[in-house]
Amino acid sequence: MKKTIKVLFILAILYLTFYVGLKLAGNQGMMLDRFAMDHREFPWIDRTGVWIVVIVPFVMGVIGLVLVGIQMYDSNRSYALAEKCYTVLFAFSTVLCVAIAARVYSHQKPYAEVLRCIGDTISLGELESAGNKSGEQILYIMRKGSVESAEVTSELYHVLLDTGLRLRSYDTASDKEKHPGRLNEILDKYGVTQVPALVILQDGAVAERFEGADIIDGIVSYAED
Repeated sequence: MKKTIKVLFILAILYLTFYVGLKLAGNQGMMLDRFAMDHREFPWIDRTGVWIVVIVPFVMGVIGLVLVGIQMYDSNRSYALAEKCYTVLFAFSTVLCVAIAARVYSHQKPYAEVLRCIGDTISLGELESAGNKSGEQILYIMRKGSVESAEVTSELYHVLLDTGLRLRSYDTASDKEKHPGRLNEILDKYGVTQVPALVILQDGAVAERFEGADIIDGIVSYAED
């Protein structure tokens, strides 16, 4: 029973480490794409570390399963030394992967935040309720599939990363057909006449508004003030 629990524990740790590695690799792929980065722009540890965190748990899992299989097949022999060696190797590889994953995550964090605030769009209801909240809010209203929106978004990734500003994105594509009347009312409320647009709210009131090609220069100027 104890051996079964030990095996399940080891497999659980390896699975979690492998899963984290895949998430970091996914983030790195999006960073390369969205920020138009070259793989060589990452520090060496980040370039290689992602794959270490993915491959090492997989290899350790295979070795562990093979060891268990051998013990089940030849149960008359003692494999205490092999188990001790595997336990030490497992502990070392786990600590190594956790340390590397933490290093890679710290480098990816600002990029991931920018990817989320642009990629995770809010609903039409959330866009409307933004005008009822206190404090500063930056709303980026765009339309996926639009050439102009794509060009602005591409530059916006770098601006947000450099300035540290964070915003909430809204995509007009679906609601333009489903709820055109309500969408137009909300856009009129914020004074938006064209998409893409960037609206800065202070306690629910429009403090700044930039549209089209003026968005990038506008938000950079706002960040510098």
